[in-house]
Amino acid sequence: AYNKLYAQAKSSIFYSIISFIISIVILYLFVQYLLKPLKILENSALSIAEGKFVKVKATSNTTELITLSNAFNDMSNKIEATITRLNTNIENMSKKLSTDELTGLAIRQTFETDMKQLFIEKAKGYILTIRITDLGGFAKSHTSNEVNNFIKEFANILETTKLSDDKKIFAYRFFGSEFAIIAKDFSNEDIVKFANILKDKFEKLGDKFEKKDVAHIGAAIFNPFSTTSQILQSANQAYE
Repeated sequence: AYNKLYAQAKSSIFYSIISFIISIVILYLFVQYLLKPLKILENSALSIAEGKFVKVKATSNTTELITLSNAFNDMSNKIEATITRLNTNIENMSKKLSTDELTGLAIRQTFETDMKQLFIEKAKGYILTIRITDLGGFAKSHTSNEVNNFIKEFANILETTKLSDDKKIFAYRFFGSEFAIIAKDFSNEDIVKFANILKDKFEKLGDKFEKKDVAHIGAAIFNPFSTTSQILQSANQAYE
């Protein structure tokens, strides 16, 4: 009788342990199944923190988790829209701060930044100083709209005139009637040809607006061992 009871107790304990282990495994799998959507939400939250606005698919059969996933997607959409709007505003503000309002050309601060890049690259080319002649006198005998249109067309000539595709042109408006151009990778022959092209276009612009003397140009070779102010001074001397 004692042997029977011992065997029965031993068998019961063994099967109880087996049942307990199986129950733990089933419980673990069930919990993982329930928590899988939460894990997806966690990964999505980390992606949003990195600037990747992903959408969560409501794969759970639980109504609460489906609702939570939909709410998470709404939040992700709103955050994405807000960040996109802020980035657009920042880009527009930066563009306004770095470009001339009337002509759309880059301003002097951008010119100085681009010059620093040329120094880093030890590039070759020329710096041009261009000034509209007697803009004040022209403004006295013309309306503000006519003056603005003249300046816009003048700036458009500087921006769009090209010698060839491999010769890069960057035009700037410093202030008022003073403009500048960085002619990158230009040789001495190239800059003379380019200046003559500008001259011809200035003459046509002068005929259109009945302005006899439109502008004059001074050019100085880019020297990587000088400073921006020294190169501009050389271009101004050439202009004079």
